[in-house]
Amino acid sequence: TGERLGRHRNARAQFFGLGAAHGTEHLHRSILEGIAFAMTRHIRIMEHASNKPLERVIAAGGGARTELWLKIKASAFNIPILVPREPECGIVGCAAMAATATGRFSRVEQA
Repeated sequence: TGERLGRHRNARAQFFGLGAAHGTEHLHRSILEGIAFAMTRHIRIMEHASNKPLERVIAAGGGARTELWLKIKASAFNIPILVPREPECGIVGCAAMAATATGRFSRVEQA
């Protein structure tokens, strides 16, 4: 159906320049690169809307665990990608906010 193609809802994925020497690993990488370029388009939209350039991206979850995926995204975005010590920082943040909301802590920073 196309990777977040916006206005082109009927578009379909295509592979160009394939030859006998190309294997599934090439197709897999090209899919990752396509997703990274779609993400880049969304980053540019956010930058335009906020009138500020994005200075960095913080990787989390599965997106923080694969070196190749991090390299592809960093190359497409042309900005640094930070990988926190805790790759599941999103869920840790949710737990901290929940603990604060329920009164266990008075500030998120304390959780």
